[in-house]
Amino acid sequence: MDSSPPDVKDVMEFVKNILRENGVTKYEPALVDCLLQLACRNVTDLLESAAKLAQLSNPESSQITVEDLRLARQLQCETSKQRGGLEELLDKLAEEKNSVPLPTLRSNKGVALPPERH
Repeated sequence: MDSSPPDVKDVMEFVKNILRENGVTKYEPALVDCLLQLACRNVTDLLESAAKLAQLSNPESSQITVEDLRLARQLQCETSKQRGGLEELLDKLAEEKNSVPLPTLRSNKGVALPPERH
């Protein structure tokens, strides 16, 4: 099996295939790059969490195991669910706040602007 890293064009084509398989046919070209960056960031975060878990479970070895990855992913999912509740709460609070109309401005307050010229 070839262990050389895949070509960037191959990876981009892979992402395009995923989009196609999910029925996404129209998108900005920058979307593929954005999805790749997001995937890299998520994998990096996952590996960092797994490395910390590996260090905690076996201080003599820094080798990341499949179990470390699974646990790190589970922790990410649980954290994401907790944030989801917070986002819903913030959305509700914003909706309540935005439902109150702004006070009317007094005509004697603020900077007086000259009338528009026609």
